[in-house]
Amino acid sequence: MFVKILSRKNPSFKQLAEYIIKDKVPGNKAKDIIKHNIKGNTIDAIVKEFERNESFRKIHRSDSIKIFHEILSLSSNEEGYISDEVIVDLTKKYIELRGFKNVYLGAVHRDQSHVHSHLMVSALEYFTGKSVHITKSQLQDIKLELQKYHTLTYPELTESICNHGLGKSWVTDRKYYEKNKHERARTKDSVQEKVKELFNQSKTFEDFLSSLRENGLHHYERGGNPTGIMVDETKIRFTRLGITKEEIEQLKQPEIKQEEKTIPNTEPIKLKNMKPTEINYPIDTEDTLYNFPIDSLIKYQNTENL
Repeated sequence: MFVKILSRKNPSFKQLAEYIIKDKVPGNKAKDIIKHNIKGNTIDAIVKEFERNESFRKIHRSDSIKIFHEILSLSSNEEGYISDEVIVDLTKKYIELRGFKNVYLGAVHRDQSHVHSHLMVSALEYFTGKSVHITKSQLQDIKLELQKYHTLTYPELTESICNHGLGKSWVTDRKYYEKNKHERARTKDSVQEKVKELFNQSKTFEDFLSSLRENGLHHYERGGNPTGIMVDETKIRFTRLGITKEEIEQLKQPEIKQEEKTIPNTEPIKLKNMKPTEINYPIDTEDTLYNFPIDSLIKYQNTENL
């Protein structure tokens, strides 16, 4: 079994959860979904659990790893022999070897020539705030133990046996993407036309993001702003797909104008016959101090005494 580990310093829990789950329902009865230290049965609930676990972090650093994206795959030559139960069992064995103290969300994917599973793994222990570090030697031991379980339990899957330790066992997102530059270019060409079409058909930016999700394309964010889409393990910016920043800002304009309409008018209203000291505030503004001229207040009190 092949194992790949990618680290992320950006806590993009929702983006990665949506990519892993895709169109699946993460309920307790789902046979192709793996959950450990998770109770939620919806993506939003699961994301909140990862965020809550991250809130217990004891040591905060700008370069701290927030999450791991890990992929376990088998050979494409054995696609027809591998059931969901097999890949789920191997993935659970990997979790056992890696450690039960993390939070895990995983699912089986068959969108490529080979069956594989994706895992979102917390960088902290469950509810302790302690970081979980795996050295290269520890990772090597995990791979060897997983391989031993694989060969003993599923000896018929001979094509997926690999020689661990001959390549790099741990890479960051940046190094991985630089190494696979040509693959990203092919991926970009395959989705560019579709993304551009969905963008041109959308009336608002939220409509555009919704259309992407409906077509199996999930966006990622930087600094809280949607920046591009994720295709398999490849991040592609909207600008690289032929959508300029100006076009994005223009599509956001209707949403900005709508937000402006909902903001209550807190400016004082001045009538033509009012004295400079007489100011009337809008009655629909909450917690507003209403100021009345003293002479007007006296006149009002006198009329009440009549």
